[in-house]
Amino acid sequence: MILLRAICLALSVVAPPDEAPLPTIGLERIGAARAEVFVGEPVGVRVVVTLDASFRSDQLVPLFRRPLDLPVQIEAPWFESNDLDVVWLDVPHAGANASVAFGDSEALAAFEVRGDEHVFTLERWFVPSTPGRLEFAAPSLRYAYATSFRDDLVAGRVPDDRREGAVTAAPLEWGVRPRPPAPQPATDLGCTGPVTIAVTAARTDAAVGEPFTIALTVQAAHPLHGFVPPASLAAIRGFAVIGTLVATPDPRTRVVTIELERSSDLVDAIPPLEVSAFDPSPPEGHRQLATAAIPLDVELAARESGEGEAVSDHSSAPEVDRRPPAAAGQPWLWALAGLVLGWLGSTWWRRRRSAPARVAVAPSRPAPGPVHDDPTAERTLLAALSTRTGRSREALIGPSLADDLADAGMSRDVAERAAGLLEQLVAARYGGAPVADADRRVDALLDEIDAP
Repeated sequence: MILLRAICLALSVVAPPDEAPLPTIGLERIGAARAEVFVGEPVGVRVVVTLDASFRSDQLVPLFRRPLDLPVQIEAPWFESNDLDVVWLDVPHAGANASVAFGDSEALAAFEVRGDEHVFTLERWFVPSTPGRLEFAAPSLRYAYATSFRDDLVAGRVPDDRREGAVTAAPLEWGVRPRPPAPQPATDLGCTGPVTIAVTAARTDAAVGEPFTIALTVQAAHPLHGFVPPASLAAIRGFAVIGTLVATPDPRTRVVTIELERSSDLVDAIPPLEVSAFDPSPPEGHRQLATAAIPLDVELAARESGEGEAVSDHSSAPEVDRRPPAAAGQPWLWALAGLVLGWLGSTWWRRRRSAPARVAVAPSRPAPGPVHDDPTAERTLLAALSTRTGRSREALIGPSLADDLADAGMSRDVAERAAGLLEQLVAARYGGAPVADADRRVDALLDEIDAP
């Protein structure tokens, strides 16, 4: 009798469903609200589920036994299919940590509170492949709810009048246009959509012939699909470009690190870097962007290199013999010193010309810890790969090395390991992690390459 009384007291009644706001589902375009896009343009689509906070806490009933943060089921067959003529992009959804049933699988949605509403969103990005029309069918939402519950000693909170509901969003369509047949400028980034750029220099006091790096950062509100470093960055006025490296911190950001050497002491600034991207906003076309020039501290660079000692005007002062007393009257000592200096200079020049081309893989200021500064293993590997491919050592250092080695007849596995080891050796020379047992690893790899 006491147990029955307790069960009766545990019965709770909430507002009927026709008096409570029911869940809704929507399908939205991300970013620009244009109904026409271009082939190759990244496009985002978002599924939005909105629930009244009190409905979610008081009336929503799980559809499945598996616990979910949002116990509903969303159906959108196109979301995970290949039926559409698009390329789906792998773009993580920021803040997506709430589990939800999406079709027959589980997905993660982003969650936020907007006043009295709880909003869950799922995003996907794609790139249209061909001109025409894209039709995204309406997604649907299935859920269960109740208006009264009782507390069961075993099952916990149990609905007395469980029922199911469903709601459907409106479909979305896009028109897809081909890109205008205009020639691509040398400054083209290869991606579609508006971008912003910025440039920074690792240092501004580098002497003539001393390598240093600059970093060009390209960012957008959309994924930078198709990004390539523009050809114009291979020639920067007043500098010798040694190499470039592209990093992808996230799908919407690219950082192009460029290693430079100042060609002359007359160069006192890094000139503006110019890039362009195809902007689909009307009037569509390539938009040219340029960074600001970066002044260089030429005087400090000269002082640090010992080439810019202060010179005073001594035109009215009498000439003074500044030679050391022991050598002022012995010309043969000056001739001997000149021969020694000449030999040292020619030796330095030969070593500099024979060194392999450098690729910027890290900031010019080395990280703490041991740095690999013995290029013996690197040169041995470069020489062997140069012989194998028939290409110069300088031309080997680049992102396509593994493909080049495979084209030359090397197995894909060995080609990728050779390219990876060379990349590690070059990176170590510029402050990256030291390569343990470099000589042994190079010898073992060359044995595999030379094996019949």
